[in-house]
Amino acid sequence: MPLIKRINFKVDKEHWAFCLVLLSSLILGLLYIFLVPPWQHYDEPGHFEFTWLVANREKFPELGEEDQQMRRELAASMMEHGFYKSMGFHPNLLLQEREIWIGISQINDRPIYYILLSAILRFIPTSDITFQLYVGRLVSLVFFFICILSARGIVVELTSPGHPLRWMLPASLVLLPGLTDIMTAINDDVGATVFYSLFLWAGVRLISRGFNWARLLALLITAGLCFYTKNTVTISILLIIVPVIFSIFRGQRQRAARVVLAVGAVALAFSSLAWGDAALWYRFTHSDMPTRQRDQQAPLGSQVFKFSLIPQTPPLKLIQIIPATIEGNLRGKPVTLGAWIWASRPSKVQTPILVDQNQSIFREVEVGTLPAFFSFSTKISPGSSKLNILLSPVKGAVKEAFTVYYDGIVLVEGKRPRDKHPDFDDSDGERGRWGKSSFVNVVRNGSAENAWPWIRNWADRFIGRFFPGRPSIILSILLDPAAAKSYYQSTLIRVAQSFWARFGWGHVPLLGIYSYPVLGLLTLAGLVGAIIAIVRHRKQLQWDLIFFFGVSLLFIWGSTIMRGSGSIVEGPYLIPVARYAYPAIIPTMLLLNLGWLELFYRINRIIKIPSAVGSAIFLILFLGLDVLSLLSIVKFYGN
Repeated sequence: MPLIKRINFKVDKEHWAFCLVLLSSLILGLLYIFLVPPWQHYDEPGHFEFTWLVANREKFPELGEEDQQMRRELAASMMEHGFYKSMGFHPNLLLQEREIWIGISQINDRPIYYILLSAILRFIPTSDITFQLYVGRLVSLVFFFICILSARGIVVELTSPGHPLRWMLPASLVLLPGLTDIMTAINDDVGATVFYSLFLWAGVRLISRGFNWARLLALLITAGLCFYTKNTVTISILLIIVPVIFSIFRGQRQRAARVVLAVGAVALAFSSLAWGDAALWYRFTHSDMPTRQRDQQAPLGSQVFKFSLIPQTPPLKLIQIIPATIEGNLRGKPVTLGAWIWASRPSKVQTPILVDQNQSIFREVEVGTLPAFFSFSTKISPGSSKLNILLSPVKGAVKEAFTVYYDGIVLVEGKRPRDKHPDFDDSDGERGRWGKSSFVNVVRNGSAENAWPWIRNWADRFIGRFFPGRPSIILSILLDPAAAKSYYQSTLIRVAQSFWARFGWGHVPLLGIYSYPVLGLLTLAGLVGAIIAIVRHRKQLQWDLIFFFGVSLLFIWGSTIMRGSGSIVEGPYLIPVARYAYPAIIPTMLLLNLGWLELFYRINRIIKIPSAVGSAIFLILFLGLDVLSLLSIVKFYGN
């Protein structure tokens, strides 16, 4: 059953329109290939090096392998095209022993994209290094054609002949400057985008047309290509089950498919999640040990932090992020950090550790089996931009097993007496008096009274294979928006801008101060319109396909936004860009186009606008964006 039935023009015109789209992709692709200077895409020198080594070595290159002569030629080309101009240095091309710097090595990346690209470079091994780069970019353009064909194939499965989405979706992919820029670079994001697009196409065909072995084989092959291309699309391995189940349980039996998926999801959640960790404290290391327990010796409340130390096992570490709004008020000021500490036997342990970008401050103290209060005073660096509290009882693995307990962890502004402990007003340790003055505790949940969920060790490691980032850290950050607020703000702005048009290494913006706000409004309009369309057509929609697309969108966009989440803990912020989300570009642009089309139909009820005029407005807006993008590239690199 088609997703939406609406015929707007004849099928032969539809085919001619798609041919025009392919021609446009060729023209625009060539413009981006030759207008963007050599090596001015994300990590392009490193990606080219990996491709070149695969093409010119008998054995597959290993981590740390290099070719000094090739690096010398590559660095010379980078210098010739102004790559190092803004970096304040030039590499020494005469080095014989140490490697010549060309950027971050990509040799540890997954191999499929590089193997396919190297097959072409094998025919031109002695050509100029810059010429080889352009040949590689042209091969990426061929991959882009395949991505566009995948979009066409998917939308044909979803709609009736003549539906405007059949030309709008592939056209919007071709005319999306950020996508065309990436898809004409040497970068494994190209492979991830095209193979995941093929995977989606295979999944849609399996769901729409029903199970057969040829369709299943196509799904398995494309999932395997994704797995061996990049970790951003490893989710394809887990998603295989969705189209398979929906292709087997069809029609009236589809409810059974939903039950199977729901039961599987609930079972996975119950087996991988547990309850009872100290809320607002992140697991910095892998461990299956609980971080809090009820203890009659607790000086404050009824719960304490528990660290079970086992020989030859890395000790558990917990970290709390001080929100930026609070940290900013402490810069350049004296503070005092303290806690009640004891152990299962007399031991030498570390107090809570105050960590900023410049230093880690703590005391090493002798503790007994009864709670004792320890504190120290210090001064926060004026230039600090990140402040954390780390709980790590010992520096390394212990020789004998024992347990360390913390309670009533407190960080306050000002220098407080070390010979006195604070008197708290509540069991959560939020306020009280220390010495002669009152205080507000900067540490949140300093007595472990509040709990939250945590990911078990096996699940943390397993899911981490399919997800770029530590799942346990990501879960904690999602549950602690106060600590991640500035990261979310920076990331959403960066991702939104780079989704539409941001070039080079993310440092070449669009011209015009209103460009990104206008694009933001268009994005918002598309999302709102899509929600209206889904609600209006809810009875005609294929919800199995929507579920398949929805999981893809949620995972890939979610992993993109959370890609730099580890930097919230370890800093400084690593702000991701939208290229990591481009594997889901087909369902993303399908959603936006559906929304714009819905808004056009609603406006058309009030103001009669011929469909040809609506199509022209759509194309003019996108073409205007491409012209602005190309002018932005020429102006930036021309200067």
